[in-house]
Order: sequence, then structure tokens, then C-alpha cells
Amino acid sequence: MFYDIVQVIPNEDYTVYVYFEDGKIVCYDAKTLLKKKVFEPLKDISFFMNACTILNGGRYVL
Repeated sequence: MFYDIVQVIPNEDYTVYVYFEDGKIVCYDAKTLLKKKVFEPLKDISFFMNACTILNGGRYVL
């Protein structure tokens, strides 16, 4: 299923607020992802804060 995402805002506690086009706002906890090798670079908080940003919307699979 595809979701229209308007904006994503990362936080320093590795949570991410996702704003959907329908007005829904969800806070996701990304800490569990950091245990997987593929997400290791995100352990660097500066990288996480810069990498987890979507502006001007998009259509994504969650």
C-alpha cells in the first residue's frame, strides 16, 4: 500500500514524525532498525538527522 507523505521530521532520540497528506501524524521509533547492519550508518545522529528528511511530499510504501 502506498501512502502520501508530506513531511518527515527526525528527532535526536531516533524517533521520526511522519506527516501524511490526509492530516494524520505518526511518531515512529527507529531505534529497532539500528540493530540491523544495513542501517548502521544511521547510528551517527548527525547522519540520521540529515538522512531522514522528506520535504515537498512523495508517495512511499511503509
